Amino acid sequence: MPIDQTFVIIGKRASLDVIFERIEQALLPLGFFRNKEILVDNGESAPDTEREVTLMVKDLTDDKIRLQGWRSIYMDFNSQTFSMGVQLDEGISNFIYCYIFIDRNKIYTFHKNCMPIYLYEMISKVAESVGAIGGYSGFEASSVSGFPEQILSQLLLNPHVREQWFDIHIVEDSQFNVNQAKFAWVKDFEPFTCGRFLFFVNQEFLSLCKDFG
Repeated sequence: MPIDQTFVIIGKRASLDVIFERIEQALLPLGFFRNKEILVDNGESAPDTEREVTLMVKDLTDDKIRLQGWRSIYMDFNSQTFSMGVQLDEGISNFIYCYIFIDRNKIYTFHKNCMPIYLYEMISKVAESVGAIGGYSGFEASSVSGFPEQILSQLLLNPHVREQWFDIHIVEDSQFNVNQAKFAWVKDFEPFTCGRFLFFVNQEFLSLCKDFG
């Protein structure tokens, strides 16, 4: 079974069904199509409540009402050569959490073949759709203890603390402390810019990619 690289994106709170409509429209020009099978979760654990449900949704606009009221929604997107899972969860305060799951070997291959811009264009399209302030990526990044917005905040407030680093850091270019982070990461991270987002790729992670295969 493939091992996933997880991208954790922190976005501004909005209706999850509306955000997924934006994501689908943003990915279509890149050759992606959505799987009609959608997994939804109400976040409740009462014994008489069905927590997780699979829906078959052909059109997000026509079936919007079926996707309303859920606290978590998961969809798969596929192109001819690439696939990824996207999950939206309601977060705390004014945030939503977007998790993007991609086969880690694919991530390695993109970087080894010097083709990361295609990858970051996909991620930036999703990030823009959720109104992202930033995020981070790594193996099992979604399992790191703490709320994602607090983890990102600590990355930007204390960018020199190596113990907090991930494989990839993502920052929306207008965020406070972004220049401090740029300076702190200049020697240890390779920067990429795609749209409104800055991607900082850990040099140690790049070395693993180059040795892949």
